[in-house]
Amino acid sequence: MIVKKQGGMTEFIPSPLEKREGLIRDHVLALLENVHQRLTLLEQATGMPLDKAQSFLEVLQHMKSEESRNLKLHRCFTTTTSENDR
Repeated sequence: MIVKKQGGMTEFIPSPLEKREGLIRDHVLALLENVHQRLTLLEQATGMPLDKAQSFLEVLQHMKSEESRNLKLHRCFTTTTSENDR
């Protein structure tokens, strides 16, 4: 984190590494889903069993639902907090 102080004001600026980590973190589920879809196509084309692909899909769906629930909870907390600040 880069900290700039100027005239009594403090500005916190994320470093390039922190920006990159945030970008990856924001899109990791989409990246996993893309890799899963591509591997599934390869497995189908080669006639491999798809039981492990199905297992991973269930885990991925669970991760997405948990992420959605966490975002909803976060929105609820931030809305409640901002209303209490008034």
